[in-house]
Amino acid sequence: ADRHKSRWIAVPQRRVRSARRAAASAAEASYASRDAEAAEAKAKAAEEIAKQALAHAEKLERATLASDAEDAEKETLAERCGALEEDLAEARRLVAEAERRAAEDAAKLVSLEEETTRRAASSESTESTESSS
Repeated sequence: ADRHKSRWIAVPQRRVRSARRAAASAAEASYASRDAEAAEAKAKAAEEIAKQALAHAEKLERATLASDAEDAEKETLAERCGALEEDLAEARRLVAEAERRAAEDAAKLVSLEEETTRRAASSESTESTESSS
């Protein structure tokens, strides 16, 4: 009877241990499931953050491209301004040269007028002397 009794004790203990192991496995599975759900939630959050970061990066890239285009336009305008300044300096030089030549021509004209006046006066004086003789 003792032998029979120990069998009854041994079998339930195995079943209890087996049930405990099963409960522990179920608890681990439950924890693993919760961990998996938490990891999935974190992955979704990370994915959303990545989407926002990508959108922000694209916005920055567009702004950078626009800024680069503005810089290129400013550089082109600066080059055009430089060329216009050079053209203006050349035009001023040409105007100064033309004014100098005009002043020289005016001086020559005055000199020629004076010479013509002297010759006319000299010619009249020679004619009057010849007619008096």
